[in-house]
Amino acid sequence: MKKWIKSALVVAVLAALSYGGYIGYLSLQDYFCWNCAPEGIYNRGVRFLQDPEEKSVDHGLALIDSAARQKFADAQIFLAEAYLQTFPQGYVVQHSEDVERLKSKIPMNQGQAVFYYTDLMNNPAATQGKYKEMQYNIAQLIKAGIVKRARYSDRHWLTLAAQHGDMKAMLELAQACHAEGDYVTARQWFSSAFNAGRQPEAAIMIGDYYLYGKGVGKDVSQAIQWYEQAQGILSRADDPAIDPGKKLMAESAAFRVDIAKRKRLDLFKEQQTTKIAYRIRGDLSIVAVYAIHKDDDLHIGDVEKKYDRFWAMPLPWPGQAPSSEPIKAASLNDGVNLILENYAVNAFGSGKKYQFVLKP
Repeated sequence: MKKWIKSALVVAVLAALSYGGYIGYLSLQDYFCWNCAPEGIYNRGVRFLQDPEEKSVDHGLALIDSAARQKFADAQIFLAEAYLQTFPQGYVVQHSEDVERLKSKIPMNQGQAVFYYTDLMNNPAATQGKYKEMQYNIAQLIKAGIVKRARYSDRHWLTLAAQHGDMKAMLELAQACHAEGDYVTARQWFSSAFNAGRQPEAAIMIGDYYLYGKGVGKDVSQAIQWYEQAQGILSRADDPAIDPGKKLMAESAAFRVDIAKRKRLDLFKEQQTTKIAYRIRGDLSIVAVYAIHKDDDLHIGDVEKKYDRFWAMPLPWPGQAPSSEPIKAASLNDGVNLILENYAVNAFGSGKKYQFVLKP
């Protein structure tokens, strides 16, 4: 009996030891994240960083570093931002709350940050569409000189971000193309930016292209439509009087609408004006005036100088009675104009505006 009890106790102790070992193993597995995928290691590391104890922070950083070295892009971004802490203009921080919270625990280290950013730039995953904002950020880092270009330039990363739908990248790329004089491509990116985020700046620029015929045919009505779209967006946004940038943009849009409407009125008036081309031949004593009619020169009258005076002699229009006497003119030019006006009224009718254009 005693021997049986003794054996049972041994079995119980061994079982307890085995269970304890198993529990210990699970605890170590949870701590070190053995057999975890990189994403799991990263998430476990972020959880440890939320613990205020210094040992937990160190262990959390070690786990995230392990995920980063396995090319998990989110881990590379997290550590790069945690160490950089101060970012170039335009950079959109992906982990702003974590970076701010960890500043007291993680010292700024630009060298470490550059190491992780460079690894990210060489990571094929970073070119995926879900990292479009980070692609824009990389372009800002290269332009600011914080990181050196690896295989690709800042323009490559900017274009990649724009192609994946990042509105800020679209705008910046459009502005770069505009500065280079590539108005066709610039208008395409401004259009994409407007469609993506109703950007009034993009609408104003597109309006300019139509107004001045840059990269597209001149179309004043289209220009006005784009300017008015910008005005509409700005009027529905926050009070422009509070935001100086929006106020300035609203004033710019209003100014452009005014210019475009004036141009449209001028074009309308110009369309209502009939242009008549003419030539003159002769010497100081007598000048013959010819209207250019299609491909032919039509003789429509003469201006003659007699006794230091000028006389206009319009030739009669078909069906018109010939003039019995010449018309006195104040000058040679005045006589030519009298003949041209007589021709214009007979050929095109009265009550219209005419522009006479002298041809060689």
